[in-house]
Amino acid sequence: MNDEKYSAYQSLYKSLKTMLQVMAPIIPYMTDYVWINLITKVEPGEAFSVHLSEFPKESSYDQKLLDETDQVRNIVTLALRIKNENNLKLTQPLRKLYLCGFKHLSLDEYEGILKDELNVKDIEYLDNKDLLCTPYLTLDFKTAGMTYKEKVNHVKELLLNLNDDEMKELYTKYSENKEMVLGDMKLVHDTLKVLYKYNEGIKVAEENDKLVALDTTINDKLYEEFMYRKLLRQCQVARKEANYDVVDRIKLSVIVEDEEVKNMLNNYKEQIAQETLSSLSFEKLDNPDYEKNFELLDYNVLLQLKK
Repeated sequence: MNDEKYSAYQSLYKSLKTMLQVMAPIIPYMTDYVWINLITKVEPGEAFSVHLSEFPKESSYDQKLLDETDQVRNIVTLALRIKNENNLKLTQPLRKLYLCGFKHLSLDEYEGILKDELNVKDIEYLDNKDLLCTPYLTLDFKTAGMTYKEKVNHVKELLLNLNDDEMKELYTKYSENKEMVLGDMKLVHDTLKVLYKYNEGIKVAEENDKLVALDTTINDKLYEEFMYRKLLRQCQVARKEANYDVVDRIKLSVIVEDEEVKNMLNNYKEQIAQETLSSLSFEKLDNPDYEKNFELLDYNVLLQLKK
């Protein structure tokens, strides 16, 4: 029971106690039942019925903390949306989270929470999204048709045939409001609009003036960590299925043929042993208490456990 767990339990208990008192006039019997079986056992000196306890009073609160928490929740929601839309597992580690439009907020103390919730290695704050994308020009057909008339498709083709350097030069003239000539056509500023092509691997979610982006490029190291997390979850499930107590120290054997998985096991053997409270081996156990076969990213793995 470390300080972090103790704080979490205390927060949960206080929330439950307060909600029971608030709901008591509406759900009298259920709230009193929970109160008697929870609150009075934790606090013997408390009223023996929720209806005899003092109704909660409004207390002061930290508006800055609430605002910052709301922003963190918003970031997590947008980033999880990106993962979901791109079929990325929650347990898949990613290299970096980019935040644009959040720089004025004091989110430094929440970076650990964001990294844990989103499973990212690093967080970078940006003044604008130029680092993540390349701007390009395309026709705004609301005005282009009236301006270029029958030549509108010709202008469209001219824009589509530009290479990256030519588009960059044209965009510079557009942003500086200079004259733009493309082939045999003089382009009118109001007939163009700016779109953005994001860099390879960059996936984005935007909301109002805020942008959240994830670098979804997965290298060998990130893929290996993903395998480790999947394996660790199966080990924890196996402990539970074997009816071991959470503090029981055990022998754990992981049997697999694939070399890629073996390399991961060698790199993470200390973490696996620590997280599963086990002495870890890669050889079969004699008379194991429990065995479990499962697929780890298309590789067959056998787990053996013994107390």
